[in-house]
Amino acid sequence: MKKLKLTMISIVLLTSVVLVRQNFAKNTATAEDLGICHLRGQTNRALLFDGQRTADTDDFRFVIESREVAKVQPLLSNEQLIDLKHQLVVSNDLYQQVLGLSAPLSQQRYQDANYISVAMASIKGNGLAYDEVTADKALGLTDCRINMKLSATLKASNSTPAHELFHLYQNSYFMFKNKWLTEGTARWSESLIDKGVGRNISSSLPQSREELVETMNMSYAASAMWTRLFQLVDDREKFDIPDTLRNAHYVDGSQVIDDNKAYGTSFIKVLFEALEEQSKQASNDRGWDTYNWKEQEQKSADNNVYIWQAIQDAVNRTVPKAQQSEELRSFMSISLSSS
Repeated sequence: MKKLKLTMISIVLLTSVVLVRQNFAKNTATAEDLGICHLRGQTNRALLFDGQRTADTDDFRFVIESREVAKVQPLLSNEQLIDLKHQLVVSNDLYQQVLGLSAPLSQQRYQDANYISVAMASIKGNGLAYDEVTADKALGLTDCRINMKLSATLKASNSTPAHELFHLYQNSYFMFKNKWLTEGTARWSESLIDKGVGRNISSSLPQSREELVETMNMSYAASAMWTRLFQLVDDREKFDIPDTLRNAHYVDGSQVIDDNKAYGTSFIKVLFEALEEQSKQASNDRGWDTYNWKEQEQKSADNNVYIWQAIQDAVNRTVPKAQQSEELRSFMSISLSSS
C-alpha cells in the first residue's frame, strides 16, 4: 500500500512539473509575441480643450511633455487642437471602415497599450510616429500607450496627423521600416482626405530589377509607384465615404475629407496582411522575437526581399495572373537576385 501511495504521489508531482513547464513555455511565448511596455522617466501634462466638435473617443489623448510646457503652450489654440483631433478621429474611422484595417490598439503587438498619445512639441518637421509601447514610470503600467508627436504650430489644413496615424497602423501589422514602403504608402494615405488620387503617379511601374532597386532607395517619392500599382490592381478611382464621416467639418466649416478619390482602397488590407505574414516569416527565419527587432534591423535593406514577396503575394491574390496587364506582369516577374 505504501508503494502504491508513493507511486501515486510521484505521478501527481510529475504531472504538476509538466503542467508548470507547459504554462511557463506558454507564458514565455506570449511575452515574445506581445509588444513590451517600456517605462520611461518622462512626464506629460494632459491638454484639456473643448471636444464637442470631435467624436466621443478616448483613443487619442493630447499632451505636452512637462519640460516643454512653457515653450509650447503659448503656441497652441483651442480651435487648433479640436481640428487636429478631428482629423485623427476621421482618419482613424476611414482606415477601419473604408480600408478595412484593424485598429492599432486592437492588434496583438499593442495589446498592452490603452490609448494613443499625441504630444504637441517643438520639433523639426510636422510630425513623428513611434513604434514602442511606453508608460510614464511614475504612473506605471496603467499608462501604457503608443505615441506620436505633432508640431506645436501645425494646422489641420496639413494632413500630417493622418499620415502619422497611418504609420501606427503600419507598425501594428509589420516590423519593416524601409522608407520606400512606410513613407511611400503613408504619403499615399493622405489622398484619402486630400483632394485627388495622390500628389504624383508614375507613368509606369518598374520594369527591371534596376528600376525596382531604384524605387527601393526612395522615401516619400515612392508614393508615385504605389499609386500606380494601386491603380493597376484596383482601378476604381472613388470610394464610398461612410455617412457618419461625409459631413465631418473643421471649426471653420471646411470639410475634413476633400473628396472620395483614391486608388487601392480595397487592396491595402490585402497588402498589409501579406506584409504581416512576411514580417513574421522574417522573424522566424532570423530567430528573432516577433515584435522586438532592433531599430537597425527594422530599416535594413535585407527586408526588401520579404517586402517584395509580400507585394507579389498580395497582387496575385487580388488579380489572377491571367488578368494582369502586361505592365503588371512584367513588374511581378522581377527577381531581386542579381544573378
